[in-house]
Amino acid sequence: MRVTRPVLMALTALALIATGPGAMAQANGKGAQATGQGVADGSGQAPAVMVPTEDKAMTAAIAEARRTLPVFWRMYDAPPAGTGNYQVNVALPSDSGGLEYIWIEVKGHTPTTVTGRIDNPPDHLHGMAYNQVITVSTDTIADWMYVKDDKLWGNFTTRVMLKYSPPDVAEQMNAVLSPTPMDSGRP
Repeated sequence: MRVTRPVLMALTALALIATGPGAMAQANGKGAQATGQGVADGSGQAPAVMVPTEDKAMTAAIAEARRTLPVFWRMYDAPPAGTGNYQVNVALPSDSGGLEYIWIEVKGHTPTTVTGRIDNPPDHLHGMAYNQVITVSTDTIADWMYVKDDKLWGNFTTRVMLKYSPPDVAEQMNAVLSPTPMDSGRP
């Protein structure tokens, strides 16, 4: 499957909404965090996928994405041939009191900030919209990705989300994800 803009839009619809264990425990009795991760259905909204708040794999994925962020920045600053669509997933305070994770296409960065275009419709971020350019702290970064040879590299959290996604969505995502998050040809 070739990574086209519609496929990227579907994958960037993978935006976590962490409402916090208390709110979700009251809402669904399962202590899970709501996520807006899923494939967009044409309405501009992604179906929700539930991720347990205690998911150790998700915590580890975020930690590994943050640990390897310097590799991502080196690639962004001097992009190898055949790469593009550099994005970061950031956690922003939501209207519901928790965090909402959205993907932004990177347009620039400093050691402490990243500027980019919001690449999926925010669900609970009042005053923010799809395609809006924002600048946020690099401390908010939870994941990163780029495209190389029609495959999506990085996406540490997306890989964890696959086990919570409907089978057809997981199959579509697996078709475009690289075999591993890190490209062995990179430092």
